[in-house]
Amino acid sequence: MITSSKQAWEVGQTVKSGFMTLIVKAKVATPGDYLPDAYICTNVAGNQLYKVIPHNGTSKVTADQVRELMAIAESHAARVAAQAIAKAASTREIDALFA
Repeated sequence: MITSSKQAWEVGQTVKSGFMTLIVKAKVATPGDYLPDAYICTNVAGNQLYKVIPHNGTSKVTADQVRELMAIAESHAARVAAQAIAKAASTREIDALFA
């Protein structure tokens, strides 16, 4: 996630990436701690998609590639949520032992 920028890298905001002016359409969290989050953007005309990865660059992507990125992010989010639910259930079970 971009946190030390004067630009607002939030959905709907217009940002500059290199020489291009882009509109942020989505933030895609990538699985694991070793990969930075990606931002899916369009040009101002809205006819080209780009993937922006902080400190790694900007690249053109197709709609199919964006769908794939979104599917990976959704499955990762589902796994993280399932782990959090399991951890909470374990904590409740331990707390119930001492109640």
